[in-house]
Amino acid sequence: MHEFSIISQIISSVTDEAKKRNASVKEVQIEIGELMSISEDAARFAYKTLTENTILSNSKLIVYIKKATAECDRCGYRGDLSYIGDEISDGGHEHDHNLLADFKCSKCGNKLRIADGNDCRIKSIVLVEGKPSKSSHPGSKK
Repeated sequence: MHEFSIISQIISSVTDEAKKRNASVKEVQIEIGELMSISEDAARFAYKTLTENTILSNSKLIVYIKKATAECDRCGYRGDLSYIGDEISDGGHEHDHNLLADFKCSKCGNKLRIADGNDCRIKSIVLVEGKPSKSSHPGSKK
């Protein structure tokens, strides 16, 4: 359930930004790397649950999934890692993604380094000037 922790951090950052600008939040776009082991559904559930009765409760969440890619520092190869997803997962047990360090470059045999797809970030926030009225957010936290 690490998605709740990650989504909570995103919500906190978005809330802080909205408060600084005295605005309400209309939309939040996030990008989740496929190596984060967070499904889009889990992210949406966490967002919906954690934003209830907050200034984000009426906001829309848009989720983009970022493909995992790796690079070879020796020959410069850069490629997709999406095929590794099944290798990492075995019956629902989580594995340390450092296991990817054992994958070798198909061109030169050097160990591959993760280049993308192993983080979660806010892509954009759509704000509307003016705080939401109390009637539209009856239990707003301050």
